[in-house]
Amino acid sequence: MGNFPLTGANVSSHAAQVATLLDRIGISSRFIGYGPRSFCEAHLNAKLSRDDGCTCLVIYLRCVFRPHGLAQAGFLRQWRAHLFRVACLLRLIRQDGRIVFIGQRAPSAFEKMLELAFFALMRLCCGSRVQAHSGTATPAGVVAGLGGRWPKPVPIHVAEELSFQQILRACPEGQRISPTHVRRALAAYTLGRDDRDALAAEISACVERAEQLSGDEFRCLIGRHLLTAEDLAPAAIRKCLAPLPSDPRQSQLTAHMKVAGRASRDVLDYLRPEGMDRPLSPVARELEAALTKSSDHPLNARLGGDAKNLTHLNMILMLAHRRHMTTLAAFRQPWCERSWASDVIDRSHLMSCRGKLGHLPPHLHLHGDASLSTGLSLNFWMSARAFQTAGIATRFVCQDKLDPFLPRGTRELSQPVALYHHNADQIPEVIFNRHRFDAPYHIGFLLWEFDQLPAAHRLALEMLDEIWVPSVFTQRLYQSAFQGKVRLMRKALMLPRGALPRLASQWQKAAGIKRYLLCFDAHSSVARKNPLAAVRAFQAAFPGRRDVELLIKSTPLPTGHWGDPEGQLATIQDIAGRDVRIRLQPARLPFPQLCALIASADALVSPHRAEGFGYFPSFALALGIPVISTDYSGPRDFCTEQTAFPVSYTLERVPRHHAIFPTPGARWAEIDHAHLTHRMREVDDFPETARRRAADGKALMKFEYSLDMQARRYTARLEELGFLQREMAGCHGPPVANSESC
Repeated sequence: MGNFPLTGANVSSHAAQVATLLDRIGISSRFIGYGPRSFCEAHLNAKLSRDDGCTCLVIYLRCVFRPHGLAQAGFLRQWRAHLFRVACLLRLIRQDGRIVFIGQRAPSAFEKMLELAFFALMRLCCGSRVQAHSGTATPAGVVAGLGGRWPKPVPIHVAEELSFQQILRACPEGQRISPTHVRRALAAYTLGRDDRDALAAEISACVERAEQLSGDEFRCLIGRHLLTAEDLAPAAIRKCLAPLPSDPRQSQLTAHMKVAGRASRDVLDYLRPEGMDRPLSPVARELEAALTKSSDHPLNARLGGDAKNLTHLNMILMLAHRRHMTTLAAFRQPWCERSWASDVIDRSHLMSCRGKLGHLPPHLHLHGDASLSTGLSLNFWMSARAFQTAGIATRFVCQDKLDPFLPRGTRELSQPVALYHHNADQIPEVIFNRHRFDAPYHIGFLLWEFDQLPAAHRLALEMLDEIWVPSVFTQRLYQSAFQGKVRLMRKALMLPRGALPRLASQWQKAAGIKRYLLCFDAHSSVARKNPLAAVRAFQAAFPGRRDVELLIKSTPLPTGHWGDPEGQLATIQDIAGRDVRIRLQPARLPFPQLCALIASADALVSPHRAEGFGYFPSFALALGIPVISTDYSGPRDFCTEQTAFPVSYTLERVPRHHAIFPTPGARWAEIDHAHLTHRMREVDDFPETARRRAADGKALMKFEYSLDMQARRYTARLEELGFLQREMAGCHGPPVANSESC
């Protein structure tokens, strides 16, 4: 536990070498950060535990007794946080395992006294488990005490590189760069090279300016620049930068970020009204002039006159912003780092875009989650496959490490179109970050479960040009709040039918057993999925029978998750402990295995209180499995008396804290338990009726929810908008995703 900032300081260099040497002798290690913004694998907080096999805790006392920032503004809040982390540290120390303290290299008399007192207290509490090393102890000596043998020393730069890569796997956003990093890089860059002194002088001047710029001044400076550039922005960006009617000093976007509860990132962090009209220091006024005067200002010149280097302005702002860096090269020569792109804050780029809005290539820009772990990612790949089938050129825009893929399709667009497979609360931020200087036609593929929209969805409705939805329920919901047209696009189901026979053996049930299956994603709200209703109905429908079972497949849910305020999962676990016919299986399954599980059931039960679409009932129908479902919201489109067994309900108010966003006035369906019990008996008593309805449902899904039909719906709408051009020879579609974890 310490600080690992790659600055060349004693603690970071020492810790990097200790971790590398431990790895060389076969002992794994993990970096724990003291502060909340540390670059580390885990933060010291109340939830950190040593239950994962940790046998020793190594603590650098410099980080405990000299925490960063305690003498800055807001010192009371800083000290309160420091004391809280000390309490967490003491709780961690009390757990089993060895404890090794490493003192400071050159402590003052007061710090030495604190170290001795702290060490004596720990020896009193923990006995012989506690060991101590002086600050002058070598990394090899520390490792020898831990591992029992002396390792061969490694160079500092090798240890830092290995440790950086290790931490980066757990902290992919990277480490914040600071003036200390730049000074260390300059010292190595100019070592013995007089010809580099002029560049070093320019960089040093930039570092001094960045250190003179306070955080409040920097936020004010960038906020002023962005808000005064509003007249150059596309319509969607102008809407999100527009002032609030109730508070003209605050933009729509900053208000939205607060309502949505989303952490501000990058330039969004500077769109704050507080102090926007404050007087600026001479350094800040010089930077503001450079932002305004484009290339005419000296600060807009390249460092050293080299085209590969940053401008003076970008170097200063990069350091003032403490930009996250994800490569060691960025710390070795940060003045060449291109991650702080000029189109974020450089007005010269913004001015060059005047009259060029809509300069994107005429492709369909598909935004979304391609991680294959969420329902949104399933929608993303559905659209990717549908546009491939339609022969429309598609570009992927997502956070995942995925080829952006810019092919030529058989059909070309006349203007760029952006389709967003994100939750509506995320779309304003995505548009702002991805399309701040261009103007595609913005389409949101949106879902929501309740009959009222939260305030967190409102700004997206103002920024989008059009909305596509998968169900009649969501169409009526969004049309009531959207000024444009909401198009019913439904969905396409892509099931791995060829793999099902091979995977069926994994879910075989005992001979003569009828399986009722309930599937849901616990992170989407257990209360809304309402699995306890199915358990109660199952016990009421089949008391004492041993030829039936209820299998409840969910995703793992951490204790205290917001989505289970009623404690349904704990109640189900208690019931399952007394009724062997009921099994709860919290696990993520690859999509083919999930489909094989659904195919093994005699009926799927969905006692939901609200659904935007209803993936699991649709999967079951597509596989020809009878479905018992609440006759409310999204699944009503395909779960009718002809295709399924709908269950009656009554509408009730959604209790507070049962939705991810406050949704005043929202209602959901409280299922009729007696009718649900009757429907479960009906499927059991009349299997031929159940099979006939399931066959009708399968035919409906095969026709209406096929990939070809989805491609036709997409194509028809783009043609109606006048965006599709002539067909061309040759078609190259995007790669196909064939697995999904649910």
